[in-house]
Amino acid sequence: DLHRRRHSFPTRRSSDLHFMSFRNGLDELRGSTLSRVSLGAIMNKIKHLLIDLDGTLVNFRELRVQLEFTLRFIYWWRAWARPWRTFKGLWRLNSAVSSDERKSSNYLKGIQAFALGSGLPEGQVSALMDECLNEIFPRLEKYFFPIPGAQEFVQWAGEHYPLTLATNPVWPPELVTMRLQWGGISMAKFGTMTHAKKMTACKPSLDYYSELLSQENLDPESCALIGNDIQSDGAAIGLGIRVFILSDSPQVKPLTHPKIRDTQGLLWTGNYKAIQSLLETESHL
Repeated sequence: DLHRRRHSFPTRRSSDLHFMSFRNGLDELRGSTLSRVSLGAIMNKIKHLLIDLDGTLVNFRELRVQLEFTLRFIYWWRAWARPWRTFKGLWRLNSAVSSDERKSSNYLKGIQAFALGSGLPEGQVSALMDECLNEIFPRLEKYFFPIPGAQEFVQWAGEHYPLTLATNPVWPPELVTMRLQWGGISMAKFGTMTHAKKMTACKPSLDYYSELLSQENLDPESCALIGNDIQSDGAAIGLGIRVFILSDSPQVKPLTHPKIRDTQGLLWTGNYKAIQSLLETESHL
């Protein structure tokens, strides 16, 4: 998915072939007992950090957010659609945003799907959706809270690496920035972000990571992703991106992936202090 070379995007099969090619070049890193020299070689290549948002930089009470957002969303559209039609539209929206269709941005896919499900004209939905989201979402702040160590890590990382906020792009940029602020972190620390209005794929699809690398003109070998979910974030190793999954471990350790037998030394776990220490030591920062 690389950027694929730099403006076209790969098919699923081409992504798999790219991963196999990358694996062939990393035979010396096989297994879970990498040497100190090999680990240093890996870390020295990292020039850019991709950092997930939800569960990584800010935490939240997911079920409460989903419930209150759904109820408020249905109530907000009451003047234009019956509750059951709004709910149907919201269900279609959620399905469309994470679909494999790549012709439109995630945001536009959501607009079209909600219009179809609710029976409202697409133009009307498009004109009102941002107003709806910007009115509802601030009311959910009470369910979000900072993650210990995240602010300090971002402060340090921003002094040593370019940073990209690599969140799952299901929301427009204003809501991404809002959630980041609820985690006590300023968007000014990041050069760019992924969001629904510029991305056409979602995690854990390799297409998402391909599109991100293409837009940022990055090579996977030069990137490391820090996230909290082995499925959605760990998928990035399929393109050769090094991935750190946050945990309570005070030391960075190799991690196994439930679907990929040999992770080629690309998948690791540890807490923020351990990841920072490793990057400082092995990257000679």
